[in-house]
Amino acid sequence: MSKIEKKIEKKSESTSSQKKSRSSNNKKFTQIPFDYSSLSNAFSNFTSVPIGKAPILDRFNYADWASDMKMHLISLHPSLWEIVNVGACVPKEGEVITPEWMQDLHRNAQAAHVLNNGLSEEERRKVKGLEIAKEIWDKL
Repeated sequence: MSKIEKKIEKKSESTSSQKKSRSSNNKKFTQIPFDYSSLSNAFSNFTSVPIGKAPILDRFNYADWASDMKMHLISLHPSLWEIVNVGACVPKEGEVITPEWMQDLHRNAQAAHVLNNGLSEEERRKVKGLEIAKEIWDKL
């Protein structure tokens, strides 16, 4: 028996008098172990978790903002920081857009959006018109 199952068993024995008033279905669900094998190590299967507002850059806090924004982007999805750090190629007119290219364009849009949301009005004016997340980051 795993450690978790033993703890559950001990807890259910010690509180059996309290659980009599609850339905028997509750006991079934608390003893079902989570199947971690269903989780993938690939970055494509992340669960979305609300992590709060992006840090705000003003003209006095660039070092702290850059560090906080990097962690914010990674927490949203590691590929967003990769797009900011490495860049995304924009297709030229007439080029066939592949699914991989489309995914990069989508991630670039997400990263650029997060970056823009983390700027004061003064800083936002500096990057107005830029659409590539890496260019926005480099300009700041």
